[in-house]
Amino acid sequence: MAGEPFPDPLAPGDMHNRQGITLGLFWKALCDYDLWPAYLIGFTWGTPFQPVAAYLTLFETNLLVIPGSVLTLLQLLFWTCRLGQPQCRLGTSRTVGTALYNMFVQASSIVGSNIYRDDDKPNYRRGNKILLGFVAWNFALIIGTKYYYVWRNYTREKKWSVMTQEEKDTYLETTTDEGNKRLPPTLDPRLGALIEPLSVAMHTHRRAALPANSTILIIGAGAVGLLCAAVAKANGHRVILSDIQPLRIDFATKNAFADSSFVVPLTPRGDVAANLATVAMMAGELREKAKELGGVVDTVMECTGAEASLQTAILAARPGGKVMLVGMGTPVQTLPVSAAALREVDLLGVFRYAGLYREAAELVSEGKSGLPDLTNMVTHISQYWVWGREGRVCYCRAGSG
Repeated sequence: MAGEPFPDPLAPGDMHNRQGITLGLFWKALCDYDLWPAYLIGFTWGTPFQPVAAYLTLFETNLLVIPGSVLTLLQLLFWTCRLGQPQCRLGTSRTVGTALYNMFVQASSIVGSNIYRDDDKPNYRRGNKILLGFVAWNFALIIGTKYYYVWRNYTREKKWSVMTQEEKDTYLETTTDEGNKRLPPTLDPRLGALIEPLSVAMHTHRRAALPANSTILIIGAGAVGLLCAAVAKANGHRVILSDIQPLRIDFATKNAFADSSFVVPLTPRGDVAANLATVAMMAGELREKAKELGGVVDTVMECTGAEASLQTAILAARPGGKVMLVGMGTPVQTLPVSAAALREVDLLGVFRYAGLYREAAELVSEGKSGLPDLTNMVTHISQYWVWGREGRVCYCRAGSG
């Protein structure tokens, strides 16, 4: 079946687990005083751009606004990089705060459009004085905001650095902060780099609701595929891992990510009938792999998004089984829907990770039995210095190796 020619519906706002903005969340964001400087900037920085529309044509206004907009964009990027330090972010209230910031920006348009008044024509002396006041205020506000956030980061870091390990552990357990979570101090930083894709894998398993001792086929041995396999192993499931690249399969088997593996042969693509025949043959071989492990393919976690892989997943799953759509492929694909319908194979979408960072951190911190050594997935570690502080960026396994 060819998908309908509509825009891809997988937008963040369409997730089944989305959270509506309540008055409580709105009030919490408004009470987050660390964002008040940002709200003030949103309210005043755009005001001087508005009055020109009162006496210029739209074309002339656009010509005048373009240089200022470019400079503003560069300025915002610069201050974002400077202020993007880890001690001053809380996810939930800050997400709502983004909407609140946009409201302040819209309010600035209302104020700006009323600065030039008819009784001030034609030179708008009073209006120009007001605009100059806004410009001077913006200079002071932006510079002051920068130093305020630097001071806030410094004071938080100072408090954290003098705490004992016991006090830090107590804080992590009892803090009321929401959103971003500080990783446990004992957690290997290399594992910290894997928390986000691991959360995707854990959300996939939560959506699948697998019974104990299931046999899982995972198509695609990239970072997310390997982590789906790792979560399956930690929960006592049997794992078959397939990929088109032998290097990935070798890595997975040597590091105990899979009980069985299958290297997908590269075959030339033909018409729909020929492609489905090839896919059916590969699906049969994968079902044989499941028999060798003493079961059937209960669930397929498709982590590539490729059309052929999705076709294989549907045909390989047992009757009444599930196919988890993890990979993000092209929006329109040809799939054997009749095979899924007649065999009652459920197709379940997976998008993002649904707030599982804490659970993911706990999983790797506990070192659960059966969980492979995830540090082997980290291929590179880059060091950097920001404002006199050393940091590290870890890159997890993807691509050809």
